[in-house]
Amino acid sequence: MMACVPPALAAPLEAAVQPPRARAAVAAFSLVAPQGASPSGLVARVIVPGGTRCPVLKTTNRRGHLKTTQMSERAAPVTTEAAFASLVSCSVPIPAGAVSARVLGKTIPAAMPARVDDLAIYGDTGCRLKDAEIQACNDPVAWPLATLSTTIAVAAPDLIIFTGDFFYREEACPSASTDECAGSPAPGALPFKDSAAGWTMDVFTPMAAALAAAPVVVVRGNHEDCNRGGNGYFIYMDPREGTEGTCAPVIDDTGTLVAPAPDITDSYYADVAVGAKRSLRLVVVDSAGDEDCTTTSLLGKQTAAYADAQAMARGAKGEAWLLVHRPIIGWQVDDECDPSGSWIVAEQQVGSYGKLADYDLMVSSHIHLVQSMNVPGVPGQLILGNGSALLEPQTPFVLPTTGPSFDPAKAYPPPTSGWWDVRFGFAMAHPTPSRSWSMEMNDPLGETFARCYVAGQQIDCG
Repeated sequence: MMACVPPALAAPLEAAVQPPRARAAVAAFSLVAPQGASPSGLVARVIVPGGTRCPVLKTTNRRGHLKTTQMSERAAPVTTEAAFASLVSCSVPIPAGAVSARVLGKTIPAAMPARVDDLAIYGDTGCRLKDAEIQACNDPVAWPLATLSTTIAVAAPDLIIFTGDFFYREEACPSASTDECAGSPAPGALPFKDSAAGWTMDVFTPMAAALAAAPVVVVRGNHEDCNRGGNGYFIYMDPREGTEGTCAPVIDDTGTLVAPAPDITDSYYADVAVGAKRSLRLVVVDSAGDEDCTTTSLLGKQTAAYADAQAMARGAKGEAWLLVHRPIIGWQVDDECDPSGSWIVAEQQVGSYGKLADYDLMVSSHIHLVQSMNVPGVPGQLILGNGSALLEPQTPFVLPTTGPSFDPAKAYPPPTSGWWDVRFGFAMAHPTPSRSWSMEMNDPLGETFARCYVAGQQIDCG
């Protein structure tokens, strides 16, 4: 028989079993939400120590009125709980009309920018630990993410686009490489690679400055696939409500805990103002679950995702950019598809075919360099995969003489122009008149090493 608790004691008892409120934030930032998902267009996200309760978000409006909003936990699913118990992810949509926002003493962006004049873009940032590729994570030159993040924050962009691939610590630091990566957390014996400790070292500590500098549009990368860093991605970084269990492992028919089958999430968009009568629609397509060299069973879903994205792009009142981690048109010099160099990625090229005419630019990462490419029949492709993860080999640029072709019926002609550079960095983009943009390609210290110009669905760099 269940004992009754007198009403006068119920509240004290409830308080006694609740964890204490968090007093400090590991990280705090604002994510750009899918259109219509937040009254302000932004979601507040704060990461706090495990075993503590989510805090309140404090916002003020133009009249100085204070509003407190309780944040909710994005709880780690039970099959991932042990790996993520040391951190708690808290989230809440930011109220409309907010002009300032603070959580646990940290200031985060409170509203979408009234106008974007400076737009930072970067991706592929984590420190690679996999197989024979051991990056020197303890060397700020060999892995310059903290420096790059600070440089972006100092530049004070109005908006940031992150093009995917946060998490790279997929193995324990080898005993022979302790000078390079000692202290890096090893993955557990689970059907995924990430953990709270790994996300702290690959993301929250080195990226803290950039994360808090401006609203962030986040693209899911293949390193955020469910058998790699996907659990942390959906717990910490995905801007949509109720997605935290997307990558939770499941029990198969043999009773074994396994990662769910590769999948992609729905396409979405967000609109930003880039002038008094000018807007930019950012259309996000998930490409985490496929392969580079061949199409897979996901092709039908990937094709549908591009069809949905095409409708979103057509609905734009101004310009539209496609944001997708794996490039539609990308040339990799030395890769698993062909050691002598080849076009990637099969599923993206085939799935998007005929659905790209409404974009002014395609922005991706995935290949660890900076690259621009113009191929007839598609908008210009910009690849920014040089955010700090181990770079591609230093190979002189030679324009490919053939076009992408993974399906004879959906082949493109050879590129008309292209460019690449292999060094760490990020881009800073600025709108110029008549649907055009100028961009600086900067190194981690902010020194410009190249400039690009975007106009008429073409991108020219050099």
